[in-house]
Amino acid sequence: MSEKVFATVEWTVEDVLINAKQLGIPLSRKTAHRLLSDREEKITDVMVEAGWSLIEEALTERSARRS
Repeated sequence: MSEKVFATVEWTVEDVLINAKQLGIPLSRKTAHRLLSDREEKITDVMVEAGWSLIEEALTERSARRS
């Protein structure tokens, strides 16, 4: 039996295009794809760091309540 996975995130070209439109930035599908492709590792690293930060915060809060 596999363990449950929590808090997965996926980004698509469409996500980038929507955000660019909201910001008033013209962007082609090709450029949006390149943006994600070029920054994929950095995006992953930042999301993992943010996740660990929140987990550590939750552990610290839980520990403080038990003291």
